[in-house]
Amino acid sequence: MRLSLAIIKKTIFIFILFSVLFGVKYKFPIIGSLNSIVICSLFGIILWIKKNKTVFKYSDYSIFRLFIIIFILFSITSLINSYIDPYFIKELVVANIVRFFAAYLVINLFYKIYSDKLFYNFTNLIAVLVSFQVIISVVSFLFPFIHNYISLFTVTSGLTQTKIEGALAVRAIGIGDYVFYGAGVLNCCVLVLISLALTISKLKNKQIIKLIFMFIFISFGGIFLSRTTLVGTGIGSLIIITATPSVAYKNIKYFIIVIGICTLCLTSFLGTQLGKELNGLREYGLELFDNFINGEGFSSKSTNHLKEMYVYPSSIKSWVIGDGKWRFGDIYYMHTDVGYLRLIFFFGLIGLCITIQYFYKIIQLTGKKLNLSVKTFLMPYLALFLILSMKGVTDISLFIFLLYNLAGFSSITNPIMTPKALFNQS
Repeated sequence: MRLSLAIIKKTIFIFILFSVLFGVKYKFPIIGSLNSIVICSLFGIILWIKKNKTVFKYSDYSIFRLFIIIFILFSITSLINSYIDPYFIKELVVANIVRFFAAYLVINLFYKIYSDKLFYNFTNLIAVLVSFQVIISVVSFLFPFIHNYISLFTVTSGLTQTKIEGALAVRAIGIGDYVFYGAGVLNCCVLVLISLALTISKLKNKQIIKLIFMFIFISFGGIFLSRTTLVGTGIGSLIIITATPSVAYKNIKYFIIVIGICTLCLTSFLGTQLGKELNGLREYGLELFDNFINGEGFSSKSTNHLKEMYVYPSSIKSWVIGDGKWRFGDIYYMHTDVGYLRLIFFFGLIGLCITIQYFYKIIQLTGKKLNLSVKTFLMPYLALFLILSMKGVTDISLFIFLLYNLAGFSSITNPIMTPKALFNQS
């Protein structure tokens, strides 16, 4: 009976984590749709207030101050431009606050289920869920009725839904917000996390092999949802290669073995009728490599279109404080999707610098709580944010907040536990 109850609790937790991680919105007959992140955030706020009556967390207030600074700058640029853009306040300010408290609740529940091997268990769980999403996405591509069935119970934003309708026959589509660029950003975050687990945790051989398999699976399968995944593969591989010689040698040895096995299995699968039906998906995911082989450079339709989006402000005012406009419905202001430029057009170079400072700070605080060096944690995730921002608006806050609270709860719920204990798997 006790075992059954534990399984039920774990299943419910995994469902909540899945819903929050992928921003799933569920449909209900009478009440309409419910945003899982918002619901979890409301419970997270209550829990945070309750716990902070006895434990004061200075770092939390440091993050809240950054929220306030961004809101103040939003107010200033809105006042100067005599225009209030609700999309910006919703997608960047409110969304980040909601994600913070949703992550707070999720990790609180995580600690009620897992008591040891914390960092490995968390990394493994996140990697499994993303791998599951990749599988569901590819299967839905092969059998569109599955996607249609899932759509009966879930909702995507109007902007995302518009894109989905024109992309179902070209690329894989996930559940919730695990689509297009957002899927690529999450894939990158997970690949970096797996790389960190492989290099800083004390893992058994079977744990190493499992994480390496999921690294390869997400790296390869993830490009069929978003080719942005390649950035995470690159940074993650660099982390593994530059680890201490003994750790790097062990990981690379297993990588070669797993890649060999995966290549044999993939070659056999592609020869089947089902594998041949994936040709359309292969053309999308491997377009960069096909063009490179054909002498057209490492490019795709997406990268060529991205070059056209590099448009710049034409006035000093726009450069300094921006135009206060984010988007109009499905159309981005100035028709650019480039992260840096969208931030500059909204609240200028001042706002861009503050946004970079915000992500720098939450990554830095998280790395400090995890007791990891600047090189180990801050540099990879900050580099990931800066590189991806050249493609689109990149918000990795939810993922960072999950890790931030993962380390933070260890010192509250179990004072004996030190941050280093998070990585002790022996």
